[in-house]
Amino acid sequence: MFSKTIIATLLASTAAASPIVSARAAGDKFGLISIRSGTDLQNQAIVAYQGGLWIGKDTSSYCPLAEGCPAGTDTTFAAGDNTLSMNVEVPGGQQVYVATSAAVSFTPPHSGDTQGGVVTGWTYTAGQDGALGQMSLPGYGFIACASTDGPGIYQVYATLGGSGTGNCSGIAVATVPYTGAVSAWEYL
Repeated sequence: MFSKTIIATLLASTAAASPIVSARAAGDKFGLISIRSGTDLQNQAIVAYQGGLWIGKDTSSYCPLAEGCPAGTDTTFAAGDNTLSMNVEVPGGQQVYVATSAAVSFTPPHSGDTQGGVVTGWTYTAGQDGALGQMSLPGYGFIACASTDGPGIYQVYATLGGSGTGNCSGIAVATVPYTGAVSAWEYL
């Protein structure tokens, strides 16, 4: 019994001394921004648009209620245990995943179907003292690929290693705290 107490005490003191905040603080809500110094990708909001995550687009959302709908103009996320979800009100929620095409996507409302994509492994690290936090997917890196929709519009992908080629640039994905309620009924 004594050795179990010592081990538990040592583990607790090690965790308390660690400078990193819990990687998965359950219930944390945040927005995402892209980080790529010296480019038009620096500090740009990453938003939900037509089933994927984009930079330079307006958030696409929907609410079936006649009144009492969340604004639906911002895209926010919720950290889970190795998962990432959209911060929505719709029953069943919406899960973020990496599609087989490598596009960072989210499930349709009322569906958990990721069509064979990668759903687990997301790591959220909260920022401290006003600093940005971090979102990562170990083994993957994020890239933003320019769209033909116009200048300054990019789709976000996660690739093994995260190297950008051609019209794609590697980005880091930072988190910005969000303290409001759900930001949309559902994202489209």
